[in-house]
Amino acid sequence: MSNRTQENIAAVLLLVVFVAIGIMSLDYSPRARLMPLAISIVSTVLIIAQLIVQNSKANDVDLAIDTMELFGATGLKKEGRRKADEEAAKTLEKEVIKGTKESTAIGILLGLFAMIYVFGYVITIPVFITLYFRLFNKSPWLRSIITGIGATAVLYFFFSVLLQISLYPGLIGKMF
Repeated sequence: MSNRTQENIAAVLLLVVFVAIGIMSLDYSPRARLMPLAISIVSTVLIIAQLIVQNSKANDVDLAIDTMELFGATGLKKEGRRKADEEAAKTLEKEVIKGTKESTAIGILLGLFAMIYVFGYVITIPVFITLYFRLFNKSPWLRSIITGIGATAVLYFFFSVLLQISLYPGLIGKMF
């Protein structure tokens, strides 16, 4: 089975799941169906776009995104960047012990859950996103802080204001 066929099967299965979720959510009350319907509509549109792009006849279009160029780091030429990436990958392969990536990811998730349990969402989300962008994406502090605060504002507005769902305050928040 070709790679494209596998991608098409996965995309169609996801499309069926999200369409089914959207149809099932129509039986809910207006407030209860808001989230599943919104998620299913957006996901359905994105999956259809993905199917169109990956099955289009114009296969010569390069859809790869250069994140360094996207975020303004255009000082390196593409060839130099590719060589630097290859050298970094070889060095990383030598240094990484098997299972280190998985244990790091599990540790990050456990830390996130512990922070949410103790501090609640309103404190955890900006701290977690800021630290993630700073430590793992190597973004500057200002961009990391703005991203963390912006994501928190969007989540707070969406859940607390629009949906009128109170966010979990955490153990410390319950004390006050």
